[in-house]
Amino acid sequence: MRIHILGTVASAALLGLGTVAVQTLSPCPLFGPDLPIPTALGDDISIKDTLSEVLELVPSLDIDFQNTSFSIDIFPATDKRPLFTYHHSGTYHGHGVQVVNDTTVYRIGSISKLLTAYVYLLEVGDVSFNQPVTRYVPELADISARLRSKSASTLEFVNWDVITIGALASHMAGIPRDFPSPASVDHQLELLGFPPVRPVDFAYCGKSVLYPCNRTAFFDAIRNRHPVEAAFSTPIYSNIGYQIMAYTLENITGTAYPDILLRQLILPLGLNSTSYAKPDTTDSSIIPDSPSSSCSLMALLPDWGIGLTVLAAGTDAPGVVGMIPGAIVSKLVPALEQAAKRQARQKYSGLYGDEGNGMVLAVQDSLPGISVTSWLVDGRDMFDSIRLMVSESSTGSGNVSMRLYPTGLQTTTNGNVRLGSWRAVYEIIDVASPSSSYCASWFGIDSVTYGGVSIDEFVIDISADGTAQALMDYKVVVAAVHAAPVFMNKAATTDKVINLIDQAGKENIELLVFPETFIPGYPDADTNAAKYWIECYPPLQQVGALAKYADESVVVQDGDEIARISAACRRTGVAISLGISERIAQGYTLFNSQVNIDANGTLLGVHRKLQPTYVERSVWAQGGGHTLRTYKLTASGRPFNLGGLCCWEHTMNGARQALITQHEHIHAGAWPALSTMAGFEAVADSQIEALMKTHALTAQVFAITASNYVDDTCLEWMDKNLGKQEFVKAGGGWSAVIHPFCSVLAGPHTGAEEKLVKAEVDLSQLGQVKVWVDAAGHYSRPEILKFSFDDQPLWADEKVSPERPSSVRNNPEEDIVPNEN
Repeated sequence: MRIHILGTVASAALLGLGTVAVQTLSPCPLFGPDLPIPTALGDDISIKDTLSEVLELVPSLDIDFQNTSFSIDIFPATDKRPLFTYHHSGTYHGHGVQVVNDTTVYRIGSISKLLTAYVYLLEVGDVSFNQPVTRYVPELADISARLRSKSASTLEFVNWDVITIGALASHMAGIPRDFPSPASVDHQLELLGFPPVRPVDFAYCGKSVLYPCNRTAFFDAIRNRHPVEAAFSTPIYSNIGYQIMAYTLENITGTAYPDILLRQLILPLGLNSTSYAKPDTTDSSIIPDSPSSSCSLMALLPDWGIGLTVLAAGTDAPGVVGMIPGAIVSKLVPALEQAAKRQARQKYSGLYGDEGNGMVLAVQDSLPGISVTSWLVDGRDMFDSIRLMVSESSTGSGNVSMRLYPTGLQTTTNGNVRLGSWRAVYEIIDVASPSSSYCASWFGIDSVTYGGVSIDEFVIDISADGTAQALMDYKVVVAAVHAAPVFMNKAATTDKVINLIDQAGKENIELLVFPETFIPGYPDADTNAAKYWIECYPPLQQVGALAKYADESVVVQDGDEIARISAACRRTGVAISLGISERIAQGYTLFNSQVNIDANGTLLGVHRKLQPTYVERSVWAQGGGHTLRTYKLTASGRPFNLGGLCCWEHTMNGARQALITQHEHIHAGAWPALSTMAGFEAVADSQIEALMKTHALTAQVFAITASNYVDDTCLEWMDKNLGKQEFVKAGGGWSAVIHPFCSVLAGPHTGAEEKLVKAEVDLSQLGQVKVWVDAAGHYSRPEILKFSFDDQPLWADEKVSPERPSSVRNNPEEDIVPNEN
């Protein structure tokens, strides 16, 4: 992504940007979507969870389920597949089908007004909207002429000469809702105490008040009805207004309304079950005993590209339509907002330009739009200029809030790049002013130009796949998993991994790091459970347990566990580094491994621990240099390099340097709960902290330390399968996120509380650290300190790790110096 920004704004006297000063940051956004409409909502885990809650919510509502049938559909504007469908079949609703489904036909009632408006616009456009209806409907012209000749009172008769087609379409005509009530209704009201009245002479032909006998009867019925309000003064719902629109359309086109509906809407959209009249049979429809027993609702949420329909038939149809939509929307909107923010953060957050000449964008959970957190032009802070332009005080004090909002305008360049237009709203915070009580951003947009271009106009280049191409990432949300696996049960632990990935997706985490050998690990942790028993029991006593451990280890290539986990990453947009005990395909050789999967669910590769520690050698084989590599991930629109090591592999300075020379940005450190073992209680956590801070500083990386804790389930399994022991106890673990200068950004978290230790890491800060020391550059002194490593495959099956790109194979340009010996 590239952002087009203006040059330096030199004038400090420009005013009138129409912004407001506020005491607390409560932005005043433009009307409309504050972020681009989210896509692929059917794959969003938060939306899926919310719809599951809706599924549980509907049956709990206070509705007459026995005597009412209804159908609910939630649909995205960009996909023919619905997000959510729900059908309920009541035991009684008149005539027709007894079990409703996707093919059931309902009477939709007043939603048909939308169809009439659509058909009118499709057939003749809106050129007639400002014309009086008497121009197109002779019956109304005749009524209006008679009233004028009698000098009729405007209180008693509608002045049809001033009613336009547009007024009818918008319910702004102020005309009556329906026709006069029949004599039977007058009689009922008289029994309630109303004074007697003369019956209205009107033919109903035995049908409802909504159905006059014919067109002549229709106009006879409305001739003497009083106006409700003055035209154009306030919206007043009217059924007869849309009937008049249909008559208008018939008069303009000379075609019957049902034929126009069929030609313009039903056939082009393939609405095969939609018709003007009720179906000839009840094979697929619901026909309630009365028209009032049918209700429907259609709601559109354009800010998120979502629609909702509720169709109901039966005694409580009005209750269904009155209650269900609000209950659904109250749950759905927060999830839609989070989905929009998550996608916007992935696409747009970042630094555009460079540190002295660019702009930093960020998406904040609690605030609308995209925040501009920094804007420099030739080293000058443009916020100082904006402050002088916008501030209502003479000193130009207060902090600048600058937020971008999408206009919806975009174009394609060279068939590959979309140019998206955004508008900035500038506000001053921390300064009280008389104007702080109202929101008037819309008033100030486009009020100041510079070089003929509005100072609030910004254009962002987006790649063809919709992904922003920022030059430098701003923040990446990462987390260490501090948890225990389901010990010796890879299927159940795989389920737990997927649940943790889903949780990470909901929390907008972009990279999730798991502890060492989390599968098949041991209950609730990624600790190496095998490691504990191999240090507690004689070797001959462990044979059965080791065979079981091998059975529960994971085959990476074509394995079901990794396939399911990859699908979860793809669904949630979360990348992971997952510690597993890996088993070679069609064999029993094991490795202590880290599986790396990106946010698209692609298996990037597997790192195999180079040297199992101490008695671990009886469980795992040695890994090869082919898997000692970094992997390119993407977050917030910009790639970064992820590397990882397991446990005391961090003491191998050569292994760490191999990752350093591949320009590692974020490091995944996988650890067990060492502090639970006898002899390690006082030092294990300190060792983990020291080694991880050492790598963070010497490699200039953000280090994520993921460790498990030991729980009673693990201890019980060991007691049951291997016998009593006194060397390992419950608890332990040390999980944290560490800054390159060794400060702890999140954590440390220890003990038996399961948690995602979460932090936002600012990759733009790596440059500030490397100014001091660049271990892959000036601080490596390659002309003196030669470094190389063998990156060729060691094991025949290492095709499970994708081929290393040539740029990281002992390439001098990448600061890996070949061995000259």
